[in-house]
Amino acid sequence: MGSYCGLACFSMYWRRTAQAADMEGMTLKRFSYRAYPSRGQQRDLARLFGSVRVVFNDVVAERRRTHQAKEKFQSASQLQTMVVTQAKLKLERAWLSEVSSTPLQQAVRDADLAYRNFFNSLSGKRKGKRVGAPRFKRLGCDTSCRQSLPGRHDRD
Repeated sequence: MGSYCGLACFSMYWRRTAQAADMEGMTLKRFSYRAYPSRGQQRDLARLFGSVRVVFNDVVAERRRTHQAKEKFQSASQLQTMVVTQAKLKLERAWLSEVSSTPLQQAVRDADLAYRNFFNSLSGKRKGKRVGAPRFKRLGCDTSCRQSLPGRHDRD
């Protein structure tokens, strides 16, 4: 896992649209948590981060292949089916079934968003500094994932 030192930082965001926040008088909240996982939890986190990295890299590789072949890009849901669901059925990627599917789905969305930002930047639709093409995630660098929270979280 590279530079992973047994410390995991978690952030949880409560996001509301500006309209909903104005109507209810609510503001955006952010909570940061620091955890010191046990050896077993470190192993589970390493497995999760590795799986997310592999899925992200698979999406980037597929997008590059599609772009070089001058084929039409697949939608994020089609990519998710190909890179996550069908990959779990293959013997060499069966270990993807050992982690939660939500961070894997988020990795597909993140890679898809990175490509959309890249192409919007090239065409001028995206304002600001030009964005480069998404790169492969390396082992030990940027070990992160996103997990959506179930249900509503609108309590103070």
